[in-house]
Amino acid sequence: MCHGHAGTIVVAKVAGTDEIIGGYNPLPWDKSSRKHFTSLQETALISILERDDLKVEEIKIWDYIIKWGIAQNPTLPADLKEWTKGNFKALKITLQQCLPLIRYFHIPVEVIWKKMKPYKKIFEEQLWDDIIQHSISPNDPITSLILPARIISNPELPSRIISNPELPSAPELSSRENESFSTIISNENQLFIL
Repeated sequence: MCHGHAGTIVVAKVAGTDEIIGGYNPLPWDKSSRKHFTSLQETALISILERDDLKVEEIKIWDYIIKWGIAQNPTLPADLKEWTKGNFKALKITLQQCLPLIRYFHIPVEVIWKKMKPYKKIFEEQLWDDIIQHSISPNDPITSLILPARIISNPELPSRIISNPELPSAPELSSRENESFSTIISNENQLFIL
């Protein structure tokens, strides 16, 4: 759900043209989307994880990535206590493109042990050591790359909704000089201009 409307995506459009260069759902993490999240293609997931503006706490991203990885391996036991080395290896291989995109060093210390330690076997040894070292002594140098924190603030932006009969065409939108906006298009044919 985005801006209170289900099925919306943000569309990136080249200014002054009709060309759309991409789109994404900025809030794939909400409760109503959880069941669909695990069906994302890996390339789409990676594209989302590369973003700095997910507006989601990093530990929630970690939880979703783990759920996504497990969903890609339906033969994994439901009980983590029953997992073998092979099960952890399968998850690690599945997540090999996603794990480097998690901002581990911005996850609160109090949840590292609870949420991440059960999956310690999917980490490279040096990364796990650095995560623990950083949580104990954040000012000491580590060898692992520290990615910048994501932007999680969510300011309210002014917006207006134009219903289907009033929708301007893409050329009309792109011809408006000195007006900057981004568009959000829903599956209900509504256009949100911010």
